[in-house]
Amino acid sequence: MRLIFLIFFLITSCVGAKKIYICGDRECIDKKEAEEYFASNLSIEIKIIEKKSKSSPDLIDLNLNNENNKVAKIINEKKLRVLSNDELKIEKNILRLKRKENKKK
Repeated sequence: MRLIFLIFFLITSCVGAKKIYICGDRECIDKKEAEEYFASNLSIEIKIIEKKSKSSPDLIDLNLNNENNKVAKIINEKKLRVLSNDELKIEKNILRLKRKENKKK
């Protein structure tokens, strides 16, 4: 019984946080698009979504609340464009066509 509990504990503790890849000003549609974006720009942003809430205060947020530090606030307030369902379908079709053209070459 203890062995099963230990295995279950190890598996659940090793699961990573959810990652969202950012392509320019919006979220990437899929991982292939993120790889293509990285190949063309040599940089990519990753937003990590954590499941757990922090019980202790975050010192970075406390320092950013200071009025003298306006530059850091602007950097952290970057807005991402969220695609609607219609825009998402259009972007997927465009990606599919680009990938077919690249395979032909």
